Amino acid sequence: MEIRRAACAETLILLWVMVVAAGCQRQDMPGPTVVETEAQPATTGLAWVDANRIGNADAEPQNWLAHGRTWSEQRYSPLADINESNIGDLGLTWYFDLDTARGQQASPIVVDGVMYTTSAWSKVQVLDAATGQLKWQFDPEVSRAWDVKTCCGVQNRGAALWKGRVYVGTIDEVVEKAKAMEA
Repeated sequence: MEIRRAACAETLILLWVMVVAAGCQRQDMPGPTVVETEAQPATTGLAWVDANRIGNADAEPQNWLAHGRTWSEQRYSPLADINESNIGDLGLTWYFDLDTARGQQASPIVVDGVMYTTSAWSKVQVLDAATGQLKWQFDPEVSRAWDVKTCCGVQNRGAALWKGRVYVGTIDEVVEKAKAMEA
């Protein structure tokens, strides 16, 4: 009986070590299985991002198609042009002045040479990624009265692109829905 308990304990310890060791290895999370890509309508003029394109993001490393770049959200770029030997040669190529001094928290999305980002008050800016030239912007005109109704300010975490559309959350909708849920 004592030998059996010892063998059982050893087996449990070995199993625990295997689980811990497996958990410490980097593993990319698989994205959804997509059979075919929908054709991009020619009328939108906006970037076409879909599940298949994000699933194959490593095939176009010059793009940052989603918040964390890929389905696994690792925020890792496979680009290798910048390295330890040339990092000292980097310099400012362009900058874009925002119309607010409020905090900025957005992760820009870059698709086919166009950068999509957001700033405080849920404003969207779309820039030429090579030059910083503003292509267009959108201001949902969120009432400044919402500022005192939030815990953490009016920052925005960024836009999302999906099938020729740009999505952005606005603070007024979130607060209004929360108030409705409390009632």
